[in-house]
Amino acid sequence: MDPLLVDDKGRCPLHQAISNNDYAAVAGWLQAGMKPDARLRDDEPTPVQMAIENKNPELVKLFTDYGADLALATPPKQGRNAYHYAALSTPEIMEFLLQQPGRAAAEAITEEKKVQLTPLRLALRDGNREMTGLLLDYGIDVNEPDENNETPLHFILGHRKSREEAMPLVRLLIDRGADIDAKATNFWNETPLFSAVRDQFTEAVKLLLDLGCDAAQKNHLEETLLHAAAATYDAANVRMLLQHGAKLEEKNRIGRTALHIAAHANRLEVVKTLLDAGADPYAKDRDGKTPDELCPADFQKNVHREILRKQMELDARHMGQPHESYYARKRREEQAKNRSSRQWGNRR
Repeated sequence: MDPLLVDDKGRCPLHQAISNNDYAAVAGWLQAGMKPDARLRDDEPTPVQMAIENKNPELVKLFTDYGADLALATPPKQGRNAYHYAALSTPEIMEFLLQQPGRAAAEAITEEKKVQLTPLRLALRDGNREMTGLLLDYGIDVNEPDENNETPLHFILGHRKSREEAMPLVRLLIDRGADIDAKATNFWNETPLFSAVRDQFTEAVKLLLDLGCDAAQKNHLEETLLHAAAATYDAANVRMLLQHGAKLEEKNRIGRTALHIAAHANRLEVVKTLLDAGADPYAKDRDGKTPDELCPADFQKNVHREILRKQMELDARHMGQPHESYYARKRREEQAKNRSSRQWGNRR
């Protein structure tokens, strides 16, 4: 019988035997000369990949004994190899593969939906702590970078089943030496803490800050963590960053503070938190716009009202000047003082 002979339903004896864990049939075909990597098409799994997927360690060992190529990818270019399949199978199978020669394939990258995946990243995405620990035990680099220099720690903070599953994995990576300050070389040039803030992963934000990550760090667009948090709905992260030294007055490349960002994004609770912490409601961006001017739409009226309320409160509190804020007056007086100093210097 030809093990690759396809019937009218598109099935072949080899596939059926692997699916049914029919060791005797598979062993017979291999003994009769069937190639261990035989498959109908390049875009379908190899026999050993099918056995891994079917969680059958005996068949995996059988195919390996007959010389199955564990590095062979499906599909051939940037597809999954045996180690990728094993990352979603069992630790027993993965450990067997890691003990085989040519283990470089255990760090090979496959790309799916523009996401780069190694066996380690697949285990992380699957929430599998045991598999992750096993890979690290066998020397897989805890800081393995992808083409954007994003590390597994970056990855788990943005790709996970749930936060409950992710936190033990975050701690595991850090315990095994993950670089908590590693900067990606992608468009943003950001650390794992930025990833946690943008994803509103409060538990991870707290952990990284408690471990000493700089709350005042910036990406290459001059955006701070506070800017990133201000664009989300997570006022708790905003408060946490401020407690760890984030600066309210920091501006990004276009001159916007965190309050500008929150106002424009219509984040009412974040706006309230920033204002209560002392954010300047009269701060101007590069175009001369204050935060209230970035939320003119009807759906932004509550945010707009909150900023105006704070402006009026400041106006009434300082010097009885209803139309000029304390901050604006202080800036004007400082500018006048500087002009006077320059004029006095010129006379001398």
